[in-house]
Amino acid sequence: MLQEQLKDLGFKSNESKIYLKLLTIGPQPASILAHQSGINRTTTYMVLKNLQQKGIVGSHQKEKTQVYSANDPNYLISYIDEKYQTYKYHRKKLLSTIPQFRSLEQKYDLKKPTLTYHDGINGIKNFINDLKESKGRIYAYHNFRKWEQEPTLKKQVEKILDTYNQAAKEIFVISPKNKSEPTSNILKTIKLQKYDPEKYPNLTNQEIIIYDNKVLAINIDPQKTFSISIENNNMANLQRTLFEITWDKLKN
Repeated sequence: MLQEQLKDLGFKSNESKIYLKLLTIGPQPASILAHQSGINRTTTYMVLKNLQQKGIVGSHQKEKTQVYSANDPNYLISYIDEKYQTYKYHRKKLLSTIPQFRSLEQKYDLKKPTLTYHDGINGIKNFINDLKESKGRIYAYHNFRKWEQEPTLKKQVEKILDTYNQAAKEIFVISPKNKSEPTSNILKTIKLQKYDPEKYPNLTNQEIIIYDNKVLAINIDPQKTFSISIENNNMANLQRTLFEITWDKLKN
C-alpha cells in the first residue's frame, strides 16, 4: 500500500523499495541496503542519489563508510509542496505563452479538420480550459437535467456554467423545458431558449458547444462518457448557422 502511494507520487519502484527499507531497518551503508532490497549495488547508489536530490534521504560518514538514512516522512510533504509550486509556476508561465503556440498553427493552411477525442471526465476538464480562452459568441445545446442526474458529472457542468458566467461574451443555449432549473446563476449571463422535449426528443441527446472554430460534442452516459472536439472553420460555421435556424424556429 505504501509503495503504491509512493508510486502515485512519482517514485520509481526501486526508489520506493529503498526508501521503505531505510525506514524499516534504519541507517545503513549502500552495500547492506543493496543486499536487503535485492537490488545490485550500482543501481542502489544511483537510487540513493535520486532520493537525496528529492530531499527524503540523508547521509553521513561513519568510520570511513557512507551511511544512508531515511529523513522523517514529513519530508515527503515538503517534496510534494515543492513540486506543486514548480508546476504552479510552469502552469502560469504556460498560460501566458499559449497564444504564441497557437500563432504557430496559423502559419499553416490546415484543410483537414482536427479531431480530438477523450474518454471519461478528464477530457471534459481539458475542453473547459479551452473554452475559457474562446472569443466571441458561444452557442450550446444543453440538457441540464441529464447532468444533474449524474452525480459524477454534475461538477463538470457546474464548471462549464461558471465558465459561461466568467465569459465576457454572448452565450446562447438551447435546452429542454424542465421542472427544475440548474442552481447556477447562469441566467444572468446566457440567453436561454426552451423547447418541448416531447416534440423534439433527440435535440439534446448530446451536449454540443460551438465556439470559435470548434464544435465540441459531449456524450453523457454513466457507462460511457466521452467528448469529441472538431476544429474546422467550415464545420463550426455550418453548425453555427444550423443553431441560429433552430433558435429562430423555436422562438417562433
